[in-house]
Amino acid sequence: MKFIANSLLDIDGQRTYPGCCVELDADTAAPLVACGFIYPDPDDVSEDEADEQPAADEQPAAEDAVTGHLDPAQFESMTAADLRKMADDMGIKGAKGKNKAQLIAEICAQEVSVAAEDAAASPDDL
Repeated sequence: MKFIANSLLDIDGQRTYPGCCVELDADTAAPLVACGFIYPDPDDVSEDEADEQPAADEQPAAEDAVTGHLDPAQFESMTAADLRKMADDMGIKGAKGKNKAQLIAEICAQEVSVAAEDAAASPDDL
């Protein structure tokens, strides 16, 4: 299955940035989904699952999502080049002219959201 990352992750030696797609088996993905680190890619739906999807008017309301900002500490070990790529992937303009501290500030200024039930989960709940 395909999933979208909500935060910076290292999965099987591959660095995954927020908004990037990653393919994982269900067993590997389950704890990451429960903690809100990833969510299922809405574009990756099999024909059987498409029939089970709720109609647009049945989708969870926006108030069922929790928004926030990424923690700057999780980016300190990254290089400026990696941060520039991440900023580009997130649609942040002008990343080329910024230093590492500025890039971290720009990335962390972006608002991210996760489902309220995922935000409430913790590793102790697994």
